[in-house]
Amino acid sequence: LVGGNEEPVGVQQRRALVDGFVRAHDALDRLQETGLMTRAEREHLGATIEAQEEVLLEGLDPLDEEPPTGEDDRLADRIAELLLQRARIEALRRAGAIVAPAMPDGFGDGRESMRLYMRLLGYMMMSRWPEALRQKRARDMAASGCEFQAAMAEGMVCSGAQVFGWYLAREGVRQGWRRFFEGWDALLTPAFHTTAFPHRPHGEPALTSWHDQTVTVAGQVLPYTRGLFYPHVATLAGQPAVTLPAGLSAEGLPVGLQLVGPYLEDRTLTRLAALIARENGGFLEPPWTA
Repeated sequence: LVGGNEEPVGVQQRRALVDGFVRAHDALDRLQETGLMTRAEREHLGATIEAQEEVLLEGLDPLDEEPPTGEDDRLADRIAELLLQRARIEALRRAGAIVAPAMPDGFGDGRESMRLYMRLLGYMMMSRWPEALRQKRARDMAASGCEFQAAMAEGMVCSGAQVFGWYLAREGVRQGWRRFFEGWDALLTPAFHTTAFPHRPHGEPALTSWHDQTVTVAGQVLPYTRGLFYPHVATLAGQPAVTLPAGLSAEGLPVGLQLVGPYLEDRTLTRLAALIARENGGFLEPPWTA
């Protein structure tokens, strides 16, 4: 059935899947060792992983002729990372924190506030560009098919009346944050939507090459500007924010969280970040740097 020493594709898939679940179990072991998970939690979640592994392995045909997609491997990594996220939250709860999903009123899925941020960013960052370059970049970004790059293009060629309207809209966002912090001390979000990615240079003037660059998120290639989503949550309204370590990904890369706090409460925020980092085990050096 198989020519020469070539291994059946189904066997390749099975090996990739098993390797992925081994990484998931390794992640649980690290959580227990660092005190982020109790032994009982480790055993319960380990059993959950084993049950999922059994279901997926039964669905694989060892003689499958279809090429492996890597989806099962990524699924195991995703399970490990979700378990790590859950363990971090439970560690904060055990330390006495109240942790629950919440966002300011009117935020929704964040698309509208992100568009507003990109318009203002385009206005503030590109207004001093040479006229011909600014107009060309605005046309390119408007035609990119990305709603957020199109919003930045609006800001690059806007009128004074448009800017005034955008500033009024931003004041509405600030009001939402003030109401939010009447009931919460801080908001915890990802710092970025990927772990560290390869460094890339930017052209001059600043940001001229943004619309040409991409970043891969969960296997999907997205415009580089999408990386501004989580930073914009704080930056649009001028809220203080700080990043803090939150362990390692399945690939061994550092994971960061962003903590957003009330206006002018920078010291409260940095103190809270230090306490959360302590409960999460602090900075962990990637194993391949040792």
